[in-house]
Amino acid sequence: MELQITKQTLPMNELAFDSPIEQPVECDVLLPDYCPDIQRILSCDVCCLIREAHAEQQRLTISGELRLNILYVSDSGMLRGIDHKLPFVRHLDSNTTLHKPMIEVSCKVDYLNCRAISSRRLELRGAVTLRVQAVDCGQTEVVEGGSGLGLQLKQTAVNMDACCWAGESSFDVHEELELNSHPPIAQILSSQLQAVLSDHKVISGKIVCKGELKLKLLYLPLSADEKELPQELEYSLPISQILPAEGAGEGSGCCLSLSLCGWELQPKTDGDGEMKLLSLDAQVEAAVAVHQPQQLLLAQDCYSTVCEVNFEEKALSFLNFHSYLEESCRIREMLEPGFAPQAILSSWAKVKDLSYGQNSEGLLLQGNVLLSALLLDEDGCPQLCETAVQVEHSLPMNSNERVMIFGLQLLPLSTEATINGTQLELRCQLQLSGCVFLMERQSAISAITADESCPKKRGEDCGLCIYYADQKESVWNIAKKYNSSVSGIREENGLEHDILPQRTMLLIPMC
Repeated sequence: MELQITKQTLPMNELAFDSPIEQPVECDVLLPDYCPDIQRILSCDVCCLIREAHAEQQRLTISGELRLNILYVSDSGMLRGIDHKLPFVRHLDSNTTLHKPMIEVSCKVDYLNCRAISSRRLELRGAVTLRVQAVDCGQTEVVEGGSGLGLQLKQTAVNMDACCWAGESSFDVHEELELNSHPPIAQILSSQLQAVLSDHKVISGKIVCKGELKLKLLYLPLSADEKELPQELEYSLPISQILPAEGAGEGSGCCLSLSLCGWELQPKTDGDGEMKLLSLDAQVEAAVAVHQPQQLLLAQDCYSTVCEVNFEEKALSFLNFHSYLEESCRIREMLEPGFAPQAILSSWAKVKDLSYGQNSEGLLLQGNVLLSALLLDEDGCPQLCETAVQVEHSLPMNSNERVMIFGLQLLPLSTEATINGTQLELRCQLQLSGCVFLMERQSAISAITADESCPKKRGEDCGLCIYYADQKESVWNIAKKYNSSVSGIREENGLEHDILPQRTMLLIPMC
């Protein structure tokens, strides 16, 4: 009888790239003609947008832009702002060939210095660290079962909820926004936009996601009065999209995150010829990872009672879904501005960095949030107050496996500021989200070959052999030692489990 082997296809995940990459910030900025001269710089902020991350063979390509926003006080004592964009492309080499990787890019602002070289020219120097992780999502074949030539397989049951597919989809959002009762726009000073996921649902081969774009805008109104104060506006724009998700179906889980690839915000005239409309064009990327719970039987050892066999082992690694991370918290800080604040023009929060690591208790997430408020002092001059707050969250875990978090985000949902006498109170609501996977490893037999030229000798003088087994001894090890079958030993001795609960005498079939 010939040896018959059946195989099974399993999802396979391998961490192919994990490294921080420094992206320098070096540029000189000239003020546009419509901007007045610089008297004093208030703030300089950088926002990192990843437009595309893809792989080809062993090469990763990351492209994006650094968006710089500078707020300053003009020579007439008024608040002004300018934006500047720095596109970048980085090529990174991996040690392995990438087939269909899940690429995660996070950004940390290391430092940013801005100084006025002259009343019309700015010099910006700094650095941003891009943390790039690429997990390859592929498939592999291993032995599922076999028969013939007295083949014995040691199979281990493994429960897994592995990532079986990952992909990205981008879509455009176009909106025209009205200012309603607010005055017309003379100049946009600064804008913040973020994509917030609210819900998603898995259907056959697709994912329906819902969320919103949250826009915060500070602009200079069009007025004959030069002392007109800046106006702050906030918009919440609902978005919904149907995304492809190969392999997603009944019983599948899904991890989904939304991020901005870029956006443009331009004032427009309305029907009356006034600048009371805003045209928003945003590019949103949805990153999807599908995971499927299943139980597998992995063949991890084998022998034949008839002849010698040889087998090959394969190391397996896969992202095993652990939990969804969705936490909200509020932070509150009291500041002493050093002057008597008279009015609040705007307040905002920026996440400067977010990272995670493992310790003896589990998973520790840490982020730094910069709270800022733009105020008027007793002389009516704009002043900026800000403070950095560290946010921590721990997730207890009983595992030594490497943790990977898909779509890790810390988003400031709302920011408020209140003047209490000479003090300033800043409050911010934050949302922490992500999908936690464990990078687990197993081994399994990938191929078996029989050498019938080397038959095994069988005992012909007796049908049974008496063996005194120790407590916790394995039936598999005993069967392999005596070249018997596991099923035969179990049937002969009425055993239900592979590990013996106590010392006992066994009858070993010898033929």
